[in-house]
Amino acid sequence: MANPFQQIITQDAEINRIQGNISASLNQSASLTVSTVNSANFTITQLPGLLVVPTTSIASTVNIYLPDALKLAGQSFNFKKTDTSSNAIVFSATAKNKQGKTQTVENATTYSVTASLAYGRLMSDGNNWWVV
Repeated sequence: MANPFQQIITQDAEINRIQGNISASLNQSASLTVSTVNSANFTITQLPGLLVVPTTSIASTVNIYLPDALKLAGQSFNFKKTDTSSNAIVFSATAKNKQGKTQTVENATTYSVTASLAYGRLMSDGNNWWVV
């Protein structure tokens, strides 16, 4: 017969583990940053939680250069176009992937967003960037 005290200890350990995971997730969410693009050519050096892109106040095309996907496997960021213009946000990956080729965004060298008030999420798979 199983020891009831051991079951309680095991359940308490599992509760503590789950609470720790929740706490870590909340702390990670609380530390997400918001970055606002302020030039026609913007390089992401540190992955933001949210990238705000006001294209009408910058240029008709805003070029955003993505960081190395190899170093950011599983990480992502959100982007938001904050105007109703048809101005473009163009995401470009410039680093090399595991095969020695230029990294891609959605299997292309660039990914353009022109829709009014567009938003999305880009994620690194450790080799390239994907819209998820």
